[in-house]
Amino acid sequence: MVVGLRDARPVGARRLHPRRARRGRHRPDRRRARCWRGRRVDGDILLATAVSIPLLFVAGPVGLVLGVAAAVFAAEFSRTRSAGRGARAAVFAAVGVLGSAVVQLIVTLSLLVGFVLVSV
Repeated sequence: MVVGLRDARPVGARRLHPRRARRGRHRPDRRRARCWRGRRVDGDILLATAVSIPLLFVAGPVGLVLGVAAAVFAAEFSRTRSAGRGARAAVFAAVGVLGSAVVQLIVTLSLLVGFVLVSV
């Protein structure tokens, strides 16, 4: 990054008006939720857990996946008022739940194969 000689701003960066900088318009909001790669992780996980665990006992593993998807859809829809964004987030959450189950199955089977090979 090339730095200008007059100040420590990168070349081509806009200079902010002193009053605007003081008002805090260009400062990051400290009240935002904690983010991981741009996504909220605080309330959505707790909501999905609270909805999906009871559904696990009622409808089995399908209830767990549907509970996570429904909770994520509801949280995203209430935040953005966009059904498309809510459905996209719900699909990604359901794929994440199913993907973690597949990885757990692969690890379990590899341990089983390892134990069988060692015992033979």
